[in-house]
Amino acid sequence: MATSSSKDSTAYASAPRNRAIKDIDVVVVGAGLSGLQAATDVQQAGFSCVVLEAKDRVGGKTLSTTVENGPGVLDLGAAWINDRTQYKMYAYFKKFGCEPIIQRMEGYEVFRTSAKDPSFKTTWPGLPPVGKEQQAMFDKIADDMDADCESVNILDSTANNHVEDISLGEYFRQKGANGFALEFWTAWIHDLTGTDPDDIGLVYWLDFVKSAGGIESLLSDGPNGAQYMTNRHGNQTVSKCLAENLNPRSVYLNSPVNGITQTSNGAVIETLAGDAFRARKVLISVPTPLYRHIKFIPPLPADKQEYVDSVHLGPYCKCILIYSSPWWREAGLNGSCIDLSGPVVFSRDVSSDADGMYAISCLIGGRYAQEWSRLPVSRRVKAVQNQLATMIGSEHGGKIYDTIQTIEKAWAKEPFIEGVPCPMPAPGGIWPRLGNALRRPFRNLYFIGTETAIEWKGYMEGAVRAGERGAAEVIADLQAADQGKLSSTL
Repeated sequence: MATSSSKDSTAYASAPRNRAIKDIDVVVVGAGLSGLQAATDVQQAGFSCVVLEAKDRVGGKTLSTTVENGPGVLDLGAAWINDRTQYKMYAYFKKFGCEPIIQRMEGYEVFRTSAKDPSFKTTWPGLPPVGKEQQAMFDKIADDMDADCESVNILDSTANNHVEDISLGEYFRQKGANGFALEFWTAWIHDLTGTDPDDIGLVYWLDFVKSAGGIESLLSDGPNGAQYMTNRHGNQTVSKCLAENLNPRSVYLNSPVNGITQTSNGAVIETLAGDAFRARKVLISVPTPLYRHIKFIPPLPADKQEYVDSVHLGPYCKCILIYSSPWWREAGLNGSCIDLSGPVVFSRDVSSDADGMYAISCLIGGRYAQEWSRLPVSRRVKAVQNQLATMIGSEHGGKIYDTIQTIEKAWAKEPFIEGVPCPMPAPGGIWPRLGNALRRPFRNLYFIGTETAIEWKGYMEGAVRAGERGAAEVIADLQAADQGKLSSTL
């Protein structure tokens, strides 16, 4: 597979830097998948381009780490893809020599409705045996959601005034959800967005679902689902390879942008590291809540700024338990634990058998993530282990504690990221009224990132597609300007 040499790659700028202002065609702010894709396209079109990244690495919400004992790699951020519906990311898998691992679901799931209730085993796929009425209610909401999202215009947010922008939680309640059905849907929203359904506007959520091809596509671990494959080599591999395929000295790490001043024919971009660039165009590829770290002169348009102030990122966390053997399989389990009372709402087997690495990734979102991340360091992993051990039961539950390594990641505490997977607008008409402002360019500034995607927003696939879209706009405008200059000289 293609390997990554990280910061010593010729794609990265190295100190000492020339503090004089640098002239460039395009500056990209943010070295996540969207920004790196945009930079790739801009350079391939023949324009000069640099990427300014606040962190000491590329990848944004793709973050992979090797385990301590062996060659295995785990994703602390974006972890799953689908080869059929997310074909751009899968094309990068093949291009960069990545090896997909089909999400293993053979065996029983362990399910619990609350900490007071006993857990029970259930087969995948399908709902646990919680009563026909509650199962029917869960299914009805899924069907209604698919039907409702078909009526949403994902190209024009203002065309959705026929849908009352209540909270997603209120939508569930108005549909009659209670008990298991309401709690299970809440758990899924925690897992998919990292936030609570009462904090998400319904119109945006329907747009989100439609952008992914429907609710089954979002929820499924099967062949057509968003959780179908993991990456043996880690998804940050794609980000690193994209960066290393750029022209030499294209990526500046540890370079937070603190100011962008637009001029009549471009913009001046300044970083906290002391670099300054004069660019014809700027592509902003960071989540909208992070715009507050940048001083824009002139200020962003009022509608865009209001949108930025009305969205939030989910306080998503992961806790990964690593073992010397897949003991849960020997117990007839598939590593999936679903607990509606948290803190872990869902877990999955994220092992790489070829590397002898066996791991269970535990996903913690919404209010559970906030509560869990506030625990002392010494208690966080233990809280997860205690929860899963109780669910699995006395015969095998004690093996939960036999870890050879544990890894935690609290994304809300990550500087220059501050939460995942993508910003969610609050209810009350934010998205129907202001959603179009999200993607709209502002003079020489263009806005990309997974939240701006038309398809698969919030996912790696959406990030790549958004990068392509933004680059295409910039390239077209640059080519038109150059053609105009050429014509004026003839």
